[in-house]
Amino acid sequence: AAALVALSTTAIGYHRVAKEDTLLGLFLMLLLLAAAEAKAAADDDRANDQRRWQWIAAISIGLMFASKYFFFFALVPVVLYVWMRRTGTRWHMPIRRWFALVGIAFVVFAAINWTPFLPSSWAFGISYMREQQTIHGSLPFMGTLYNNLPSYGLRGTPPWFYVVFTAVKLAPPTVLAASLGLALAIGRRRPAHVVVLSWMAVWFLVFSVSGAKWGRFYQTVLPAFALLAGHAMERAFTW
Repeated sequence: AAALVALSTTAIGYHRVAKEDTLLGLFLMLLLLAAAEAKAAADDDRANDQRRWQWIAAISIGLMFASKYFFFFALVPVVLYVWMRRTGTRWHMPIRRWFALVGIAFVVFAAINWTPFLPSSWAFGISYMREQQTIHGSLPFMGTLYNNLPSYGLRGTPPWFYVVFTAVKLAPPTVLAASLGLALAIGRRRPAHVVVLSWMAVWFLVFSVSGAKWGRFYQTVLPAFALLAGHAMERAFTW
């Protein structure tokens, strides 16, 4: 999976631009790793390790949102945790722990990216959310020019944009292996699969519904396809 990302021209091309999506993806991966390790520690009765990984997850969220204001990514650990609980894990976090972790994430965010707390930033932020700062409001896709702003929703760039993007921007063997890996993950739904499926479910739901779609956004889900492809190849080699 690491090799697929390292050799992906799509990943390399967008990462070289050094957009904030690169940092967002990096800290999202760290969040998912920390969540997986916290779950494993809980199942092994390693309470100290569990707490440490949960703190790391909270720090990762703070760093993630300090990189880019995609706050809906906060749904990923929530969906992951709720789904993971249904697998019979011993991982349990009381409400007060959730509040403590949210507090840590907020402190990290505020310490690194404090400009949102300045009144001058509020005016610009409101103007931006009203799409009054947009300088590119359209996108050509499969021979048609679409409105490409969040407010257009399903009337904007079609919901299947990222499905097509995956098919044409990843190498054909990677697409095939990732499809097999996705089928394995959906069919088996083991804890490791739940991590990736929760990540992908939130990502595709939000970005498919949004009327704005850009290739650089895909960098925060591309590693999921690499992991699924690697998983399928490992299973094939074992078989």
